[in-house]
Amino acid sequence: MNVQKVIEQIKKEYPGEAIILDPEDSPAEIIVEIEPTDDHPSHSLALAVVGKSRPHYHNKSTEIYEAVKGTLTVYTDGKPHILKPGDKITVRPGVTHSDEGDEAWFLTHSSPGWLFEDHIVVDRAEYEINEKDIESVIRYLKIHDPDNATPEKAISMLEDMQAGFHMLEHTNPDLLDKLYDDVKRKEEN
Repeated sequence: MNVQKVIEQIKKEYPGEAIILDPEDSPAEIIVEIEPTDDHPSHSLALAVVGKSRPHYHNKSTEIYEAVKGTLTVYTDGKPHILKPGDKITVRPGVTHSDEGDEAWFLTHSSPGWLFEDHIVVDRAEYEINEKDIESVIRYLKIHDPDNATPEKAISMLEDMQAGFHMLEHTNPDLLDKLYDDVKRKEEN
């Protein structure tokens, strides 16, 4: 992304507005708050220009992304959604999302308004589906559902489980902690 060129364009279109570089040292996303949360906590509006954002979620805010210029790919819980100018997608609280494009411009409508403390970046060291787990699920399926004992079904089940644990992390973290402790105890015995 040509950061200087994008910043110059933003300054022309939105003079005097604060420009946020994320990350600051090597921006992959440039944001300008058009209607900041400070002005009205119930909602906010920002323009973002993205190369690739970091996966994150919000506990409170619902966001509506509206593509303005270029092609924007929005990933929600790992699933890609391609937006052309004028297309929109709604991202609900608790849904891990990221976006990428080649200097794709988009508006972000947030309700309630966007807050830094409600922007939770997902740890990149999170679980990734692997061959060992796929094989384990296939073995399980061969016993319990032989007609569906395929790598595709195993991957689908692992993705569903991953999404379920992610949702549990946000809706009932105490139960997730209990499940983790149970698994840890079984591994120790």
